[in-house]
Amino acid sequence: MPIESQRTPLERRDLQEACRAVGLDPREARHLRTHSNEIWLLPRAAVVVRLSMNHHDVSAVTRMVRLVRWLWEQDLPVAELWHESPGPLVLSNGRIATYWRSLTVPEAPDYRAFGSLMRRLHQVSPPPDQVNLAELDPVAAAAEILDEEWPNCGLDRRFVADRLAEIGARLRSAPLSISRGLLHGDAHVGNLLVDRGRLVLGDWDSACVGTPAWDLIPTALEPQRWARPRAPYQAFVEGYGQDVTTWPYYRELRELVEWRRITERIRIAGHVPRAGRNLCRHLHTMYAGDLHTPWYGPEAEAATRGPQDFSTR
Repeated sequence: MPIESQRTPLERRDLQEACRAVGLDPREARHLRTHSNEIWLLPRAAVVVRLSMNHHDVSAVTRMVRLVRWLWEQDLPVAELWHESPGPLVLSNGRIATYWRSLTVPEAPDYRAFGSLMRRLHQVSPPPDQVNLAELDPVAAAAEILDEEWPNCGLDRRFVADRLAEIGARLRSAPLSISRGLLHGDAHVGNLLVDRGRLVLGDWDSACVGTPAWDLIPTALEPQRWARPRAPYQAFVEGYGQDVTTWPYYRELRELVEWRRITERIRIAGHVPRAGRNLCRHLHTMYAGDLHTPWYGPEAEAATRGPQDFSTR
């Protein structure tokens, strides 16, 4: 996990409560980052404490913890819960704490190994019923953007509803042979960790069952939306054994993934500096059906210099 904080951490009293409940000492805690969770490292105990940003559904967090434990028991490449973890702990203000063994981040992401890791996960049989994973509905996941605050970018959100209705109609006619299986739900190199020399995936909050394309498309988007070289994605394809960009309905699923990413940025814009900086650019490219203009990288940074209006309406 990156050491540099992405925002000013919330009050330490929540961390202190989470630590007191399980006998940990928070005095030397270091704030690592804040995104969908607030992440703290306790270096002496080699424990990472994750605090939900909102009052999450504790049953959803419990399902995630059950899944991670089950995957760990199968010797699959997942981040490990702290061995003394009591499971999700609900704090007095409703936030939820989980406890993990501290791991390191790769010095440089190995995309071929990442592809092999994803292939292994996608070959896993669905977990037992008691894990109770949700079924991915890609259109519904993307459509959550319609319920979020809308950036004041000169575009009306009605065009999104029309676009999602079109995609939904096309996917409903998709052949039933579209594969499905266990999904990480938020698979990208930023969630890779190193555990005793092997790559593992952390951050399983979005795990579900559905089409593997949902896990593969974020990496396929890196050359276009992140302005990154194509060679790492080619290494990822070699590791996975297939290129998702050649799959049926890739274009439709790619757009749904992109809407989902924008939704996530809108949600955290009030917590993480710069999360909303490129939102207007993202929305204008989507409105234009532009698949190639970078959302991040030098070109995007140059295009978004100067005052930006990210008020919502």
